[in-house]
Parts: sequence; C-alpha cells; structure tokens
Amino acid sequence: MRRRTHGSSRRRSGSGGGYSAPQRRNTSNANDVTSKKMSRLFSQPNYNAFVKQLGQAIKDPKVRLTLKKGLQDGVKKDDMIRSTRAITKVSKLQPIQKEIDLSKSLSYVGAHPENVKPILEGKTLTSKNFGGKLLVTSKGKHIVDGHHRWSQTYMINPDAKVESVDLNVANPANALVASQAVIAAETSKVSSRTVGKGEDIYSMSSADIERKMQRHLTPAFYRAFYKVRPNQFKTKKDVHNHLLSNILRLKVQHKPATSISRGVMPVFDDVGAKKATAKLERGEVNLKKPFVKGA
Repeated sequence: MRRRTHGSSRRRSGSGGGYSAPQRRNTSNANDVTSKKMSRLFSQPNYNAFVKQLGQAIKDPKVRLTLKKGLQDGVKKDDMIRSTRAITKVSKLQPIQKEIDLSKSLSYVGAHPENVKPILEGKTLTSKNFGGKLLVTSKGKHIVDGHHRWSQTYMINPDAKVESVDLNVANPANALVASQAVIAAETSKVSSRTVGKGEDIYSMSSADIERKMQRHLTPAFYRAFYKVRPNQFKTKKDVHNHLLSNILRLKVQHKPATSISRGVMPVFDDVGAKKATAKLERGEVNLKKPFVKGA
C-alpha cells in the first residue's frame, strides 16, 4: 500500500507541474544566457576582437550547438548567404589580408610546374590545379580564402583566371565573420595562418624578392616557361624579370582592402569550401538575431 501511495504522490506532483516547471525555467534561462553570448559576439564591431571572442565562445557546447541552429531560430531565411560559382581574372581580385607571403606564393607552383602552361596561356585554374582547394571570394572582388593561390597565378600571368565560390557579401569583414563562424561551427575552433618573417612582398624590396624567389623555382619550372613562350623566355633571368614585373604590379595595383592580418583569416581546409559555403547558403549557421526561437 505504501508503494501505491508513493507512486500516486509522484504522479500528482508531476501532473501539477512540481518538477517540470523548474526544468522549463532552467532551460529558458540557459537559452537566454546563450542568446546573450551570441548577441555580444556578433555585435562586436572589431573583426580581430570577434575572432578572439569566437575562439573562446566556441568552447562552450551550448554556443556551438546554437551556432549550428540557423534553421531552428524561428526565422528561416535570416542567416542565408547566397553563393555562386565564379570565374574571375586574377587582375580583377583584391586581397583582404594585409600580407602576401612570397614563399607561400611560389613554393606550390614551383613544385607544380604543370600549372605554368595554363597560367601563361590565360586559362582558368580550378581546384584541381591547387591540390583540391577552391578559392572563396566575395562579390566577385575580394579574396576571402586562397590569397596565395591567387598571388602565384598573378605572378605568372595577371590575365589568367581562377574559379571560386563567390559569397554575396559586399563588406569584406562581414564575409570573414561568416566564414569564421561556419568553420567554428564545424570544427570547434577558429582558423589561422602565419606569414614568414621577411616574406611579405608588400614590405620587401625588389632585390630581396628576386633573391628569395629563386629558392622555390625548380629546373622544371624554368623549362615550362621556355617551352610555352620560347621567344620571350630564353634564360632564368628572363623568367625572374617577368615574375618581378608582375609582383611589382601586384604591390601597386592590388593593395589590401583591410589591415587584417593573415593570422586571423579564415581557412576552409578542414571543412572544405563547397561544404562550408553550402551551409551558409542554406542558412544553417546562426549569424543574426534571433539566435534562439522566441528570444
């Protein structure tokens, strides 16, 4: 009899809301706290500070879960960022980050001289030419990810073209915020890279550039130039002068759009540009209020 009485007591308290109501309040409070965290994060006007705060916030499982609930915040289309496949002449693109690393620009193409021919011929370079990595751009102008794929192509031929996923975001910093957000949602971390000391072409002299670039140029790289344009390229010096001329043009005509360092730039390698931008296009990443349904 005592068992039956005890059981009926639990049922009465449950039906009366004695246990469920506090649980709802706790859930509501937790959602409010998470929503406020997200609001503070995405209202941060300084991109560098945003990246630092995102790196800390994403360690909270509730923040990461909320960041991935763009389709469950009560407003389905508010977080959507349209993207398209673009083919753009490299001379029409502008870097967002303030440094371009000479070593990172030439080391890949120096080791893959098969890319020299299509670049010199002004053809379109795709992810197949860059180890499966696709550039990400915004509004057909700014480079979000793939600065050194762009620069190595430019150094050989500014009239060559590159394929990219192009985000429909006009403001460069906003494109970076959305990119870091989707990367953090998928990997639980923000991405970053570095520039080698004394390797930023914007701060290097012509003599330093010519001296240092030779470290990355293989015999096969030079032969590719001689073969494609035998009348123009007969010696290593001819190749050096050609590269140097394009680098100087890049420095003058393609100054960085922001003062943002490479160290806080988004890198899609761990997620994949197609997968990440598809998530942004579907609105899966929670970028705007409301961050929690009903908040």
